[in-house]
Amino acid sequence: MSQPTSVSYNFSLSADAHAEPFQCLAEDPQPPEVRRTRELAQVILTQCTNKKMGIKKWQKLKPFKIDWKDRQGRPQQSSSLRFDWLVDHLRKHRKLRHDDIGLPTPEHTLRNWMDADVTYWGHYAPTSNDGTPNTATMKLKMALGQHFPVAPGIDREGFATSSPQLHLQRGLLLARARVLQEAPLLVPQRIDRKKNEHVQFRLGGNPPLAALMEFFNLCVSIVDITLIQAYYAGYYAPGESGLTFSEHAMGPATGRRVSDKLKWVRLLSGNDLNATNELMAFKQLKRVRNHLAHFDPPCFSVTTEDLAGWLSKVPDLAWLLIKIRQCLGLPVSGHIIQMALCPSVVAVPRDPKKTRHPQRSDVGYLSSTWQGNHPHSGSNPLRAPVSAIEPLVRLQRRLEKQLKRTIHLSEVLDAVIMQRLSQLDGMDNAGMLKQLRSTLTTSSSRP
Repeated sequence: MSQPTSVSYNFSLSADAHAEPFQCLAEDPQPPEVRRTRELAQVILTQCTNKKMGIKKWQKLKPFKIDWKDRQGRPQQSSSLRFDWLVDHLRKHRKLRHDDIGLPTPEHTLRNWMDADVTYWGHYAPTSNDGTPNTATMKLKMALGQHFPVAPGIDREGFATSSPQLHLQRGLLLARARVLQEAPLLVPQRIDRKKNEHVQFRLGGNPPLAALMEFFNLCVSIVDITLIQAYYAGYYAPGESGLTFSEHAMGPATGRRVSDKLKWVRLLSGNDLNATNELMAFKQLKRVRNHLAHFDPPCFSVTTEDLAGWLSKVPDLAWLLIKIRQCLGLPVSGHIIQMALCPSVVAVPRDPKKTRHPQRSDVGYLSSTWQGNHPHSGSNPLRAPVSAIEPLVRLQRRLEKQLKRTIHLSEVLDAVIMQRLSQLDGMDNAGMLKQLRSTLTTSSSRP
């Protein structure tokens, strides 16, 4: 019988270990990639000048100025620009500093119904006319056309906004910064002997799970709301948005997966969304977000390498938003430009003198997920295929015409189940309508 092998683990820290509090995640100091920054500069110049040119043509241009108008319609002009100067500007500052080059913020350019944002903070101002109690109310006009049926408003302390876009974009940048700030909570910290206090608890004690949930939720929400806004712009404001809406092709706005909503981009604009790599990164972020939203399985583990990889996908997420906006004919906001230029994040070893072995596949985040197919998955028995929904919708329209009232699809389904579809299928129109009319009348009278 063989003797068990003796294994020893080195948990000690060398003299070169970092001082407290130890920051286990850091931003890569290298400037943004030249190729991608050139593509971003091309996007910015295209939307500012409305001229579509390749990068090489932009590079060959002599110094030029861009004419534009402010919100009051007054003519303005940028400082003298060259393509490579703009690329250097973006790589140096990791954002577009509009005032430095005399350009407007992209979100305030014309025909930008996506970012058109009016945010109002309210006061409570009661009034009384003819003895009738009343309160001063502020209602915001949406940029989705005059027929859009929702008008956000407040009549007291609070706030209302006509578009969440800029708030979410700014929030995502702040959430990313918060995760980096709270990164020391991911690793053990030493006791501060001078204060007789454990550094871990001085920083907050618990791992930054709430910060991670905020970050991943915003990553998904910012794409979801972009697609929802495009849907409503195509439906309620096709003239202003320049989008084409086909009710049959688009389908309903609710009860849809994000993967289904991404197909709306081509249906609305006629342009293909060529974003294979960006969509792959988004799906990875969305998978983690779904885990954090439902905690199935009910556990979670993450290493600094896992987290560095996720935070480094923010530029990919930004480019997905950029490509969606390019298809829809919309400008890119300053916050999205900043997202696209975010530095990569790297994991910093606690003790750089120790050999760093590659992370195994059975540890870290993957170890807290179901391996392979979900062992308790199953189909929803009420999830009907499209082939079954379409005849029900036709039946719904016929009944609404006959009964001259709005009929919910659930009522039709209830009636069909009660009458048995096999019996109805053999009836003529008059007999079928007679049977369903009696069933609908009975079901509508139920408590």
